[in-house]
Formats: sequence, structure tokens, C-alpha cells
Amino acid sequence: MKYSIITINFNNSCGLRHTIESIINQTFKDYEFIIIDGGSNDGSVDIIKEYQDHISFWVSEKDNGIYHAMNKGVKVSHGEYLLFINSGDMLYDMNVLENILPYLKADIVHGIAENINSPVSPLCLVKISNREEPFSPTLHHQACLFRKELFNNSLYDENYKIVSDWKFYIEQIMIHNCSFIFIPVKVALCEGGGISETQNLLSINERIDVVNEIVNYLKEKKKHNVNKELLLHIMFTSKQRLIIDKEIRNIDRYISTFPESNNCYKQYPFTKKQKLLFFLAKHRMRFLLKILL
Repeated sequence: MKYSIITINFNNSCGLRHTIESIINQTFKDYEFIIIDGGSNDGSVDIIKEYQDHISFWVSEKDNGIYHAMNKGVKVSHGEYLLFINSGDMLYDMNVLENILPYLKADIVHGIAENINSPVSPLCLVKISNREEPFSPTLHHQACLFRKELFNNSLYDENYKIVSDWKFYIEQIMIHNCSFIFIPVKVALCEGGGISETQNLLSINERIDVVNEIVNYLKEKKKHNVNKELLLHIMFTSKQRLIIDKEIRNIDRYISTFPESNNCYKQYPFTKKQKLLFFLAKHRMRFLLKILL
């Protein structure tokens, strides 16, 4: 089986119907469809039962959060590649699974995501030494396919509420040296307004904690063969988010934790204003930074 499509849902019956329709109408049929519902009481289960002939596995029971639900989906999946399309999100059109097929060669395959109601920030692709394809330190999870075997290394870390998908992605690249490819295929339409958007400060703090955790792990394991350039870019992506998302309270914390990541900002395709903001943050010119923001 080529794909396992995993949808998690909790009390989003309207969005769930749209998600299901986008999946079951795909022209390519070699996939399994898994729905993990968190014990909804808004009619979601009735919708699942309505489409159950098209669903390979479903369950509705209380869970411990987003990543616990996603891990439940991973554990019952059988496909070669896993794709997470949560309730409210949709596959871009009926040809998505077919259009992705020619590109399924890397461990992590990243396509294009678009928001239904607002623009999605484009991936920032950077060229890393000793890697054939450009790499993105950021992630649009709904447009990302993971080879199933990657989850043999680890599942999503349920200790994080927002960025565990990003942590998993970075760990596969940094620790397990998995291959990555960006593909010019529109994969997903996203509902927007998710937890990473509504709790932005928590997202930033979790990103910093993840980077710190990975850096300490690599030091402890004495992984001297780690691509330092790649590590710097991954460090920098959290600081980049601090600037662009106008959250300046934690800039000092990040700069003091990972000063070496300052080496990367000139390589990013920032606008002139964004470059200025980063320069001011780097040199701790907080007064001017507050004025510009």
C-alpha cells in the first residue's frame, strides 16, 4: 500500500466532512484512510459512520492531545508513506495522490500548502553542503509525507503541545540523516487558525526548547560528524520566527542560548525590513526594535 492518510478530529464535524470528501474522491486509490476522533459529541461520529465504507480504520475515544491522537494513527497504519490531513484541512484537488507518485524517492517529501482564508508563509529553502536537495528548517505538516519506517526511530513527542511534528522532522534530519525533497505539487488546503497560530508564544518557547534538547543530545552522543551548517540553520529558524512574528520578549533568551546561529541570517531571503529587524535583535537594540515593530 502506497499511502496511509491519517485524520485526527475533535468536535469539528463540518470540517471533517470536507476533509473526508477530499480524500475519498482521489483518483489514485492505493491508500488507507484512518480517522482518530477524540470522543467528539458534535455529530462527528455520525459523519464517520456515513462514510465508513471508505474508511480503513476509525476510533472515537478520549485522547491526551493532538500528538497522542496522531501516534495512535501511526501505530495502526500500513502504508509506505504517511500523510496527516487533519479535520478542516483538505487535499488540494482530486489528483494530489497521483501527482505526488513520481516524487516518492526521499524519506521526507514536502509539497506546497495553501490556507483557505489567508496566505501560507512560503518555505524557506536553504542549500546545505553535502546535501543534494535544498533543505527547509521549517515545516508545513499537512503538505509533508513521511516514509513509514521513520516512525520506527521514534513517534511524536507527546510532551510538546504544538511543535512535536517539527521536532520529529528535525530529529529525522539531524540525528537519523534522512533524505528530504521539496516538490512542486500543491498537496493541501489548510483551514488555518490552528493551535500553532493561536498560541504563538507557546510555539516559540517550545521551538527553543526543542533546539536546545537536540543540541544537548548531539553533544552528549559526541556526534562529531553532524553537519554544523545544517545545525546552525535549524537553530536559526526559531530566532527567525521570533522576529517575523513580532515576538521580542524571548529574543534575548534565544541569542544567549544559541549565539552561533547568528551566522545564518544573511543566507535567508528576507526583505530589507526583516534583515534590519534581525540586525537590531542580534545587537540587542531593543528600543529601536520596538519602534519598528
